[in-house]
Amino acid sequence: MSERKRAMQSAVWERRYEPIDSPDGCTIWSRYADVKDLELHTVWSIVEGDNGDLYVVPGFHVVNHFGYAVTAKPWSDADLESNLFAIW
Repeated sequence: MSERKRAMQSAVWERRYEPIDSPDGCTIWSRYADVKDLELHTVWSIVEGDNGDLYVVPGFHVVNHFGYAVTAKPWSDADLESNLFAIW
């Protein structure tokens, strides 16, 4: 992740977007098949940054992909413009 971007803390992200558990009862959704048909604006990718930290970013990402998070509250296009992401 770029050093210029600022990450919100995971607790702030959780309050704002309200993550929901996977069918297995885990916060991290590991299977693409479980998220591919969900509303795009509720799916987040968990990716590993250059420093080894995990970040949650809006939408589907492939590079350094670790898993997915799904939220009750959707992210918006404005969130994308502000480079929104959170330390997981």
